[in-house]
Amino acid sequence: MLNSMALLTCFCLCRNQSTTMRHQFPVNQYRRLILLLLFSIPFLFTSCSKNPGETPVGPSPIITPKGNATGSPVTATIGAAGGSLTSDDGRISLTVPPGAVSGNTTFSIQPIRNTLDTNMPAPAYRLLPEGLTFTHPVQLSFHYDAQDLDRIPEDLLVAAWQQPDGSWKAVPSALNKTTHTLSLSTTHFSDWLLTGELWLTSVYHALAAGEHSRVMIMGVNHDDEDLLAVLSPSGWSGNISAVRDWKVWEGPGNLGMADGNAGSGNFITAMEYHAPVPVNGPGKAVIAVAVDGKITIPDSLAPGGKREFQQMILTTPIDLVANTYMIGTFGPVDINISDVTALVVNDKINISAHGTNISVGFTTNGTTDSGFPSGDMTIPGNSMTTANYSLNPSTSFSFGSQYQECDPTPHAAYSSGTLVLRKLGGIGEPVEGEFGGLLYTGKGIGPDGCQQYDKQRLTVRFRTIRSL
Repeated sequence: MLNSMALLTCFCLCRNQSTTMRHQFPVNQYRRLILLLLFSIPFLFTSCSKNPGETPVGPSPIITPKGNATGSPVTATIGAAGGSLTSDDGRISLTVPPGAVSGNTTFSIQPIRNTLDTNMPAPAYRLLPEGLTFTHPVQLSFHYDAQDLDRIPEDLLVAAWQQPDGSWKAVPSALNKTTHTLSLSTTHFSDWLLTGELWLTSVYHALAAGEHSRVMIMGVNHDDEDLLAVLSPSGWSGNISAVRDWKVWEGPGNLGMADGNAGSGNFITAMEYHAPVPVNGPGKAVIAVAVDGKITIPDSLAPGGKREFQQMILTTPIDLVANTYMIGTFGPVDINISDVTALVVNDKINISAHGTNISVGFTTNGTTDSGFPSGDMTIPGNSMTTANYSLNPSTSFSFGSQYQECDPTPHAAYSSGTLVLRKLGGIGEPVEGEFGGLLYTGKGIGPDGCQQYDKQRLTVRFRTIRSL
């Protein structure tokens, strides 16, 4: 998001611990500060050593804060006989084998903000109980889709978990392209996510006319306990021999050299993308770069127990938007709307976006919290979300964040999604935020006498100017 804050704290890991340096750089918010700090990152990769002239140990791992919850957890009590649990969005599931725990234990999966790469469409997940070591490994399975592959090639998908110091550690996993799953075993829980062995990311996921953003390569540093790091011209341990052929693969705009030391020759690891002037309606640019070397990923399902490549093309999309926008997806439908309004009336925030065949609306009860979970609107701090989608003039669907469950008796239930406001200015000032969660629409009464529902996941980010 253009102005949300997530800090990535880089540690220079030197052999002499007394000379270890720490540096922070943010991914989203306060553009000048972001760019200033990002420009200085490459210098840090070469500035930390035990003695003058000593070769750096390797690139510094990415350190990020723990992600805030973006939805309600799903829970299950699982005992010594084992069991399973799947997240509300169906994107991650866990299987507990017999004997993994000695008695009834509450397991939960909660979606959280992905602080590793805020441009990724999928959230991270907090798995509980944290701190408990299982007697037998628990299997985790990530279910990926086409949106995930917009930014990470399928062959480079890996899973990672966040360590107590905020760094992210990749783990061996098994890629199944038929079922679109990435599976692994673990004896402990933490915050987990789907990411890449290498991937291309942009500081800003959306740009208006004339704006620009640094685009850089990130990946797994195998010489440093499989920690995720920013690709560096010096000290990289991933057997990368060349980074070449940066280009705007699709769409308008141009690339230029990034300020600061981003490499040289055939090893340029970061570039600066400049959006065109003007931006002629909603659009998209795709940045691409080729990476050569010996890219190896442990995988029990691959020949020889590893996925191995000599070259890979990395891409990342950047949305080109108006100064006000709502972008994202609603199920299989892309959203890129410029007609977005925000106003505050009777202590309620109302945000609405209207496109050609889809409209999205948010209403909150109160204005004091940055996060408004979906819930009963008579309770302060909750929010309501609606989405109306038209296939054609005579066929439309209305989805909402509230639905009804019958078990054990009929009662109101709500989406696990949370409306997160990153900024709520005064009249004439910016309003920025995001939402990710399932919405529901009735499809008739089932054989059990209960209302049945279709559901679609809404994932959007928005920026507008408050009008009232």
